[in-house]
Amino acid sequence: MKKYAFIENGEVRSVIEGKDDATRDWESYYGGLKGMSCVAIPDTESVGIGFKYENNTFVNPTPIISETEQLEQWRNSFSTDLYKIKIELDNMGDLDAVDAIIATQPKRVQIAWKTANTVRRNSPTVAGLALAMSYTDEVLDTIFKNADNIEL
Repeated sequence: MKKYAFIENGEVRSVIEGKDDATRDWESYYGGLKGMSCVAIPDTESVGIGFKYENNTFVNPTPIISETEQLEQWRNSFSTDLYKIKIELDNMGDLDAVDAIIATQPKRVQIAWKTANTVRRNSPTVAGLALAMSYTDEVLDTIFKNADNIEL
């Protein structure tokens, strides 16, 4: 069995499995539907509804995002409970050192450290603490991931 895509206005509207000559059958028996064509999908390709069909090539409309871009998106969107971050820092033996750094910060940072519910991975305060603690991005990522897995 071979896979076929039904194309309308340059976009895949349906994908079916059929016998090897389904394209010919589509044209001869059904006469096609106005504006729609049947195209065989190469065995090496994975095609789905919504794909574009341009210049005899299937194009995934979803952009492929590199691992670096995925990581950056995660860093920019991830947050977790501040109490979990504090527990993880304590597990690492770094909570007292971070508390000492917070004590030297402006009052608004101290208030946030004491009362905030969540903390964003990419917040300026986190970036400053990471710099003061000599944490790499990878260490900071691990802290946030480990903290997020803490259950009480």
